[in-house]
Amino acid sequence: MADLDPMGDWMGRGARALENPHTATGEESLEKLYA
Repeated sequence: MADLDPMGDWMGRGARALENPHTATGEESLEKLYA
């Protein structure tokens, strides 16, 4: 259930999301969210 843990692999997911146009959930990229 590591995928459901908000503090589990969040940093790893965040780093990959910055490289991808969309996050794992298909939302706007983190670059736009944090812009």
